[in-house]
Amino acid sequence: MPKSVKPRPLRSRDVLRGAQDWVLQEIIALRMCAEAHQKIRRWSPEYTILRNALILSFAVHFRNVFDFLYAPDQPKEDDIIAEDFFRGPATWPTLRPQKSDFLASEKTRLHKQQAHITYERLGRSTIKATWDFSKILNELSSPLQVFYSNVDSKFLTAGTLKEFEADTWKRRIKLQSKQSSVGAFYRRILRRK
Repeated sequence: MPKSVKPRPLRSRDVLRGAQDWVLQEIIALRMCAEAHQKIRRWSPEYTILRNALILSFAVHFRNVFDFLYAPDQPKEDDIIAEDFFRGPATWPTLRPQKSDFLASEKTRLHKQQAHITYERLGRSTIKATWDFSKILNELSSPLQVFYSNVDSKFLTAGTLKEFEADTWKRRIKLQSKQSSVGAFYRRILRRK
């Protein structure tokens, strides 16, 4: 027998205002990881470790923003999700854009290749192992824009609204299309020996 879905508790205005700070932090950190990764041009073991750390950090922030926007059917009670910020007939699931196949597949890939040690990692080519930061950020920009355009401003601080307006989510994000994979450098080194 399936579990019954427990209704989410209604969060107070003050709780949601505090929560939105964490949401904004995730959005900003996601973009900053992508930008920092792109700026590292040197290929050495030290820089590769730093690039890999940025890829993993990007993956964590991507998962957090994705789960905020497209929460699972039964999110944990203490998860901050976009739906918590909407009341009445205009609910988040009816307003948000459809989840793209690309974002859904990238989230699955993140779990298989970054968050868990899986057999799916075996045999991955460098091209398949790349992360297209630019496309991920651009595809997240639409649901983020819909969220901030429709959320009741009483649940957000003026600082958050100003920060989002100033942020570059409204512009197309121009990063290199293909980002390096976590293991590409190490495979090149092994081929030289």
